[in-house]
Amino acid sequence: MKKTIRLGSFLLAFLLLVCTLPVTAWAATTVDLNQNYLFRPRDNAFSFGAGETATLTFTPQYTADYTLRLNGHKKNLHASLKSPDGTVTDFEDPNHEGTTVLNHTCPYLTAKLEKGKTYTYSVWGYTAAKGATVDVNFTSSQSGALTEELGLRAYLQGKTVFNGYNPQAVLNELKLLVGFKNATQPLEWYYKNAGGVLSINGVDVIVDMSGCGSEGMNTMSVYYQGYRAEAKFEIRSHEHNYEAGDSVLPTCTTAGYTPYFCTICADEVHRDIVPALGHHYKEKSRAFTQATTSKDGKRTATYACTRTGCKATYTKTLQTYYKVNNIKLSKTAYTYNGKVQKPSVTVKDSKGKALKSTDYKINYTKGTKNVGKYTVKVTLKGNYSGSKSMTYNINPKGTSVSKVTAAKKGFKVTWKKQATQTTGYEVQYSTASNFKKGNKTVTVSKNKTTSKSVSKLSAKKKYYVRVRTYKAVKVNGKNVKLYSGWSVAKSVTTKK
Repeated sequence: MKKTIRLGSFLLAFLLLVCTLPVTAWAATTVDLNQNYLFRPRDNAFSFGAGETATLTFTPQYTADYTLRLNGHKKNLHASLKSPDGTVTDFEDPNHEGTTVLNHTCPYLTAKLEKGKTYTYSVWGYTAAKGATVDVNFTSSQSGALTEELGLRAYLQGKTVFNGYNPQAVLNELKLLVGFKNATQPLEWYYKNAGGVLSINGVDVIVDMSGCGSEGMNTMSVYYQGYRAEAKFEIRSHEHNYEAGDSVLPTCTTAGYTPYFCTICADEVHRDIVPALGHHYKEKSRAFTQATTSKDGKRTATYACTRTGCKATYTKTLQTYYKVNNIKLSKTAYTYNGKVQKPSVTVKDSKGKALKSTDYKINYTKGTKNVGKYTVKVTLKGNYSGSKSMTYNINPKGTSVSKVTAAKKGFKVTWKKQATQTTGYEVQYSTASNFKKGNKTVTVSKNKTTSKSVSKLSAKKKYYVRVRTYKAVKVNGKNVKLYSGWSVAKSVTTKK
């Protein structure tokens, strides 16, 4: 039995006209028979008469050097190549002398053709005698796409012995290993997984099983991109005599069965199939990580299969605790009033959910009644860990300007005394009512002082004046001034 399997559209018409065609990886090829019988097939060769032309069009499936050979005994033979861009190149036999072709096997035309583009070859001339023939053969070089080290390999996976000849069974076992340049791993291709399409990267795979079918060792040939590989298999002809072997028990993931072996050829079949058991999980352990101000926390449980010999496990998240990245005070500044003043605290996770009061505790600095800078520390607990410290101020009570009296190139400002929880005052004046430029500030270091004279100013110039209180306090061992808000400003024009 002979069988040749080819993928995609193939050169069936072309094979009828070409005498010897080495295996190529061409796409679908169209042969123009010209319906007027401008050339006539005879003995697998082209026969040309005077003025007749044969035309062959095809599209290469890979870029390579293609050669047209004319093996003839004729004179006046000509050929042309038409490229996809419309360029036509004419050729004559380079060894043509007089009426005889000296070297019948020499290349007549060689050209590099590109993948996916359609080319046209035309051959014409006249015969020296009626019925004489000219053989036209096309060949191609290897594409160079495969690595020299690996190239193309073909083998039958698992099964190499077949009882009787069944081409489909042989094909179903066929595997190709194709090594491409610059590839880190070879390409593995299985006929049985090819979906009925025998191609790799759009290029035909040709499987030639002609000559196969007799009992004994057989050889199939595989062609791809100009490369050839072989796969051998054995054909035996007999009826199987099966005997049962030891049963294989099912596992969590694999079915159980009883193997039967042929006593003649060692063929194996599986019967009495028992489905896989599936895993039987039981909780093995639990783990817990607290959420912090920068990372989520969670509770997890790990489960393990209890069946003998099975080591399968999986972990399940039971609860997620999101990071606490939103801790804020309700206020960061107060004005002294003689009473204890503390801001409230809000604590939320990254999803905007407020934590329960049991998830944290708040510590306030003592003495939160007097003017000063105070610390609030929030410490997370339970499902959360970490802390955050924040500060707020109790500032001194402010004062107000009583009057501003003009003086020669200056002025005198008087304000209301504010001695409680106050160290002193600051007087600020400016030519701008919004105090955004040209500001000058004078410090009064005694809280009992209620006036200040300022001189050496511009005459006949309008100034705006305001006052605030301050208190010097210790923060982390350093002197820091805490200020009240500014009083309402009053204006004055200096004298000449």
